[in-house]
Amino acid sequence: MGMYSVKVPNVDPVLAADANILRDKFIGLGTATSSPTTNEVEYRSDLRMHRFYSGSEFSGVGNQWYLMNAGGVDNFTRSDSAAIPGKLQSGQSWVPKAGTWGISSNKGYSVTDASDDMMWFDSYITDPTAELTMSGTIASSSNYRHMALIFRGLDTSNFLMVQLFNGTVQLLKKDAGSFTSLSSVAQTTTDGTAYTLTASNSNTTIIVYVNGTSKITYGLATGEFKYLEYTRVGINLRKAGSPGTVARATAFKVRQAVA
Repeated sequence: MGMYSVKVPNVDPVLAADANILRDKFIGLGTATSSPTTNEVEYRSDLRMHRFYSGSEFSGVGNQWYLMNAGGVDNFTRSDSAAIPGKLQSGQSWVPKAGTWGISSNKGYSVTDASDDMMWFDSYITDPTAELTMSGTIASSSNYRHMALIFRGLDTSNFLMVQLFNGTVQLLKKDAGSFTSLSSVAQTTTDGTAYTLTASNSNTTIIVYVNGTSKITYGLATGEFKYLEYTRVGINLRKAGSPGTVARATAFKVRQAVA
């Protein structure tokens, strides 16, 4: 039997016919149903439920199918709001965990503008590659306002994070509420310039990119393997002093890492 693939279209809503395709492919493993209000397809088995959002892609042979690319995409192109960040274009809802988040001129931002304001969502994938395009006040060590990329998150006290400011890109962990720098390298930082931060992993190695260029390769210590079990991704506002440039997010993506 040949190799096949099926993709949930990037449309809103996911149609019942597309859910039926998945149901037919998961022979003997469960059923798939569409959910027009949340733009997702659910695959249910005896053991667990998986949510497959628009843009998700599967590949397999016979009844052995694998999730190749779980989609999560947001370009923040929606009406201005100073109360809620709304939903990603792929259907998931942003969940503010600290502060109030909103939309301004098709960009995501923290309305309350306080350090450690945070919003995220659960990617529901075990090996996420997360990507954030952001701009802000990032050239100074004492006056800054920028958005950091959260990935491998469990809760507000435990996650990995990438931030770019003061001439460095930095990989940090937050463990039981305390930040520790894991690795940092030099990187040009210019206020108001958009940068794309990407975090992924290969087995127990975390890889950080800036604008598509690999900057950090960090091997997790044994005590840090727990982060590989966490699947939440999102944005953390970092702020100090009297920054002059606003912090804005212009794009966010998450997908299944491809080995």
